[in-house]
Amino acid sequence: MILTGKHLVDLANKSDLVRDYLGVPGWNNIVKITNNSVHRLVGFNENGDAIINAQFIGSRKYKDRLTTNQMIRLIEDGAFKHLGKRFGMEEYYDAIFTYKPTAAKFAFATTGDLKPDADPETSTVDGYAGVTGQDSAWTVIVNHVGTLAFDSAASGGYVQFVSSSTNNQFASNFRNAFLFDTSSIGAGATISSGYFKGYGSSKSDGLSATPTINIYASNPASDTAMAAGDYDSFGSTAFCDTAITYAGWSTAGYNQFNLNSSGIAAVAATGITKLGTLNPEYDVADSQPNWVSGSQSVISGYFADNGSNEPILNVTYSTGSTFKFATMMGVG
Repeated sequence: MILTGKHLVDLANKSDLVRDYLGVPGWNNIVKITNNSVHRLVGFNENGDAIINAQFIGSRKYKDRLTTNQMIRLIEDGAFKHLGKRFGMEEYYDAIFTYKPTAAKFAFATTGDLKPDADPETSTVDGYAGVTGQDSAWTVIVNHVGTLAFDSAASGGYVQFVSSSTNNQFASNFRNAFLFDTSSIGAGATISSGYFKGYGSSKSDGLSATPTINIYASNPASDTAMAAGDYDSFGSTAFCDTAITYAGWSTAGYNQFNLNSSGIAAVAATGITKLGTLNPEYDVADSQPNWVSGSQSVISGYFADNGSNEPILNVTYSTGSTFKFATMMGVG
């Protein structure tokens, strides 16, 4: 019996030792093996199309890797133990060079456009926690525990900080949380991509700080209400690789943040996904912005209570029941 391409794909996806000897980096799912290449699924684009990375390696390299004493020991004692009694070394070698893969068809699903609940909230909330009424150094503002919160506004500053009239002192800073019920994804799903969108309403830059905006983790004490103490519950790892600039923030349409690997990892497949908007270079970095007496810089957008143009989270994912690479591959 000849070891089929299906078996090779299955083994390579289950064992880091096999991947090492095939010279395949990372843990992206392998979907095809040919005589001189390994093809890996690296994600999906926004249209749900599979993005495949093909790594081409000379046949001689495959042969060298697969005929070493170490690989034989793997077959006898390691990753191939469950097949080692049925297939010999030569059959493994033959399988690679005789395998004719069939085209794989990729199944995927999306959550659709998820939105936080408007007031009164039942499962999720959006709103802000902030510090106000201060006359303090910027670092005091950034590291404060919070003085107020609001979760029923139609719009507000996704990023907003205000100076006091005292030289180089500040009065206020605001951070926004956006929660989404992503439990429909379900346990065991593989999340491949996603995006958060906020509809801009206005912006102003009285401090001449030209602030940017990005998304981070939030963790309010309640899923359905904001509290002042939530101000210090935000994360510092950006969930999008590219912050939106002040000039780039649209006040007449949606502004989209594509989730990076940290953002994808933060999606709660069986619960509530908690995101937030912060300014990276001043708030997250704890670095004082330019000071102008009694002025503010603000990037504003709509909340769920606006009733339209609400914040949106959309996630693309696959499930074990519809996305099994090994069983979708043809046999050699």
